[in-house]
Amino acid sequence: MVLYRRAGAQQPNTGTELARAPLPDLKQPVKLRFALDAARVHVDYAVGEGQWQTLLEQGDARVLSTESAGGFVGATFGPYAYAR
Repeated sequence: MVLYRRAGAQQPNTGTELARAPLPDLKQPVKLRFALDAARVHVDYAVGEGQWQTLLEQGDARVLSTESAGGFVGATFGPYAYAR
């Protein structure tokens, strides 16, 4: 599993890699948990019924602010999946 951030057209289409973790069992569901606190984001994941593990601690979430987005208040974040 890989966590990317993309903050505008000046960054690569795939974004910048922030964190990576191997998944021990590709047949098990993966749960994600995002906690936002001001300009910081904390991301955890759990595989199957396993324990929560940290994927990203104290990540920079300023890209979601209206100031960073030039007054635009529709900033979004969330999971997506793709195959290479």
